[in-house]
Amino acid sequence: MRYLTLLFTFLCLNVYSQQIVRLCPDEPTEFRYYSHSVYPGTFTWTSNGQTFNGDEIVVKWTKVGDYILTLEFENLLGCTTIETYAINVVECPITTFYIPNSFTPNFDGINDAFKPFGVNYYKLEFSIYNRWGELIFYTDDENTIGWNGGYEGYMCPEGIYVYIVKWSDERGFRQIKTGNINLIR
Repeated sequence: MRYLTLLFTFLCLNVYSQQIVRLCPDEPTEFRYYSHSVYPGTFTWTSNGQTFNGDEIVVKWTKVGDYILTLEFENLLGCTTIETYAINVVECPITTFYIPNSFTPNFDGINDAFKPFGVNYYKLEFSIYNRWGELIFYTDDENTIGWNGGYEGYMCPEGIYVYIVKWSDERGFRQIKTGNINLIR
């Protein structure tokens, strides 16, 4: 559960804030909104057409959409402060990768380089090893054209090579995938 604390004084204000909630499996979607004031008064929350009284409210966001959460505080002097939240609930962005299992580096302009493809990833690194475990290609440049099937100026022979791909997903978690790539001449 996440907390958001608001502090009200004797000022009469209208405040507007935004919050983005992602519906990810490992992230909380239940939020406790808590407010307090050094001056006595009443707190009224409004969410989805429902009204709640008290200095806190717990909201569990479960559906994608745009929502408004409003807190109205009225002190004993009759001064009202309104805090309005625009809540944008979005799907969890999913990092997707496609890693080919074969490529044909024969300089015909079609499928000449091996490179993983994906969306919503950051800090990509990938390495290629030959059958003896020797590192023959490495890059951490996401703009590279990929491995062209060569090593130290020579074209590698047809065969199976091992790749290791590392990346950070949308949430910053480090991911690793290993597999084989078939170099076809």
